[in-house]
Amino acid sequence: VDERRDVRSTDEDGGGEDQSPSEWSIGSPLSDNQSFLQPDAAPAAAAPVIAFRERWADKQDRLRRLSPYGTLPGWRVVPVIVKSHDDLRQEQFAAQIIAQCHHIFVDAQLPLSLRPYAVLATSATSGLIEAVPDTVSLDSLKKNDPDYKSLLYDLYQFIYPSQGSYTCFEFLN
Repeated sequence: VDERRDVRSTDEDGGGEDQSPSEWSIGSPLSDNQSFLQPDAAPAAAAPVIAFRERWADKQDRLRRLSPYGTLPGWRVVPVIVKSHDDLRQEQFAAQIIAQCHHIFVDAQLPLSLRPYAVLATSATSGLIEAVPDTVSLDSLKKNDPDYKSLLYDLYQFIYPSQGSYTCFEFLN
């Protein structure tokens, strides 16, 4: 079960604004009667419009203004996905490898891009995962877009747009 929470933290090194910390985002916290996606925004025949309630940078600025600690150096808001009943140790290791590859690409000045993210396994069955800014989870996309099939299907359609038949993907329906 994924739970989403805003976690506030301060940098121990006091780097403040001069640092470039990784952005963490999952969107705005929602009450139980709100929807992350707004499928009613589009006509019934069309695919739903995915709408963010607030851009991450705007949310960060708003919370900084409202927080009594917002003027302290190193203050930032860190939204994370809290995972339970899931072993994140392999994901943590994979995230470390991705971060190292990112550093190698930067050091070698290669025109390649990776977006490293943090994973922290807090126990054998739980942990925290950094979410990518201003994105929608695949779970939300699957639940709220009736035309969504899979990333593999979308990639196939992107690479082979003229192919009318997708026999190998019919199992996705």
